[in-house]
This record gives sequence, structure tokens and C-alpha cells, in this order.
Amino acid sequence: MIREVAWRLFASEYNDANLETEGTGERPPSYVVTPLGAKVNRVFVVGVITDVENVGTDGQPMWRARVSDPTGTFHVYAGQYQPEAASALSKLKPPVFGAIVGKSRIYS
Repeated sequence: MIREVAWRLFASEYNDANLETEGTGERPPSYVVTPLGAKVNRVFVVGVITDVENVGTDGQPMWRARVSDPTGTFHVYAGQYQPEAASALSKLKPPVFGAIVGKSRIYS
């Protein structure tokens, strides 16, 4: 299976998205539909990482980072299923410029 394109989005457009849909197939991907109509499965986020914190436990860390661009803020997460990303986030000393590729999700 080929990975889907990572869409470059500004935080304001991504944060205004409120529709989620699923693809087809045996393991269908989920998509966030932006206000401009893009079906986004993966995002490319660039900005200043302003905050990093462990929101998990000592035994099972889950790292959350806040990434700010000129239009708003993204929240990104990395845990047990992304060990390299979690390790990288745990070592950051904000503020620092960063670029992140990841799966898109809507949390309510």
C-alpha cells in the first residue's frame, strides 16, 4: 500500500475542519475534510514548537506538543506507536522551529 500525500495546511484551515470521513477497502483510512474541500489523511505541519509535555504516565509516556504557525496552533501527539517521534519530542527544549508529518484526526 502506497502512503498518501501529506498535505501542507495552515493551522486555521485545519482547525476549522469539522467533518471526518472514511475511505474504502479492508482497512479504510480516515480523512479530515477541510473547509476548502481537501480530503486529508496525512498533514505536513511547519511552525514553532512552543510547548512539549508528557500527558501519559511514567510507564507509558504520551507526548503532546503545541506547534504555532502564523494562523493558529496545531496539537500533535506521539506515544508508544511512534517511538522515534516520542523520543524526539521528549528531548526538545522549546521554543524551536520544527516540521512534522503525521496522521490527521479530529478530536472533540
